[in-house]
Amino acid sequence: MEANNVFLSGAVVAGLVDLDDSFEKNYDKKFLKVVSDPFFVEESTLFIYSGKDVSCVEDAAAKGATVICNKITASNVSGLDGVYFTKTEQPFKKIISYIRKSSSAKFFSVTGSVGKSTVKEMLGHALKNYGPSITNKGNRNGGNGIVEALGRISKKTEYVVLEVASAAPGSILQRNKLVNPDVAIITSVGEAHLQNYESKNELLHEKFSLLDNLRADGVGIISRKIIDEYPEALDLLKLKKVKYIVVGGEQDDIYFKDLVKHDASLEYCVVCYGHQYKIKLNSIASHDALNTLFVFAACHVLGVDMNKLPLVLSSFKGVGRRLERFEVKLADGREFAVVDDSFNSSPTAVLGAIEAVSHIKNYNKKIFVFGDMLELSDEAESEHVKVAKVIKNNNFDILVTVGEISKSMSICEDESFEVFNLADCDQAVDFIVERSSSNDLMLVKGSHATGLHNFVTKLKKCSSIDFVKKG
Repeated sequence: MEANNVFLSGAVVAGLVDLDDSFEKNYDKKFLKVVSDPFFVEESTLFIYSGKDVSCVEDAAAKGATVICNKITASNVSGLDGVYFTKTEQPFKKIISYIRKSSSAKFFSVTGSVGKSTVKEMLGHALKNYGPSITNKGNRNGGNGIVEALGRISKKTEYVVLEVASAAPGSILQRNKLVNPDVAIITSVGEAHLQNYESKNELLHEKFSLLDNLRADGVGIISRKIIDEYPEALDLLKLKKVKYIVVGGEQDDIYFKDLVKHDASLEYCVVCYGHQYKIKLNSIASHDALNTLFVFAACHVLGVDMNKLPLVLSSFKGVGRRLERFEVKLADGREFAVVDDSFNSSPTAVLGAIEAVSHIKNYNKKIFVFGDMLELSDEAESEHVKVAKVIKNNNFDILVTVGEISKSMSICEDESFEVFNLADCDQAVDFIVERSSSNDLMLVKGSHATGLHNFVTKLKKCSSIDFVKKG
């Protein structure tokens, strides 16, 4: 069977595809997208499936998708005439590579210890106002999530913004190679994922490897804070021999000033190469003002109309579980505020969350519900104690910890600062329902793997009113 027979709609093709010129000539005519996740399958989709669920294959074919699956799975699909190809290339990556090389879109890669998801979403939101745009879904920032996003590119796509996570030394380089971005953004270099690296310096090199796969005329965008915190950062940039923009310092061409914090928003002025733009952002975190600078820098590189950005950014609603503020009303009438920042955690991220709520006044008491910070290697216990001291010094009255590592934070307890170590989210919910009072302010923060995000979900069920987002 010839390789171009794969273009039959609703077919199941067993084995691995021998991609030849016929594929490249016919791909754009036959497929809207290529995917590896059953969730995204629809008519005119090329679905490359590595699993063993026969019903998943049959459902995809019934929808009008063309399915490429392994020989064993295909042999269990009823009524299938076996079709096999001789070469053992990995079809998904080969197809994605072809899509990337043939696309005329502008590509953006974003990484960082904190802020990368927000910058990815914020930049993707902004670029939609200039042309059809794609981002990777949610937190799918590993290899599979990146290639899935690339598979959704069409001839109409003008901008592709991809978050690239680091898992171990060399992972960013490998994942970003396929993206080959026009712009590479590095938001921060902190303590996240330290268990996979020998030192912060090694982590710095890992993050900066995002610049290694830039296109020949590509541009890197880096936070001034990285330059200030790592003396070797500038030398490393020079070794990369790429064009770059540093943002965030008053000595830079792009920075913000005159920041005013409100209970549910920020107002400030962005200075971008001498032009000033007044911004009102739906956020309580001042580090989101820094995040908008990456958007301005990227748009400056593109040469698009920057005057659109203030209005565009004012409609950005943030990223789920990143400092989302809610009101909870219990059946007995007690009503208190919850700031949910349970998406992930690191010492830097915790300090940012504390800073974000520090200006909110007129509360009865402040409660911090804290889940373990993971991926900190040998520094885990000492970092938790350091953070506990900062929480205490920022006028929190009660610290509720969930997890084994955070038990070490109880060392900071005294008469004015109570610390309670609880086993799980259920106990934390029961504790809050018992101890909270009207007009309390509660901050929730923890690494995703601790499951602390379930605390908010469970607390929601205790509310006698709809769990309505504020701001």
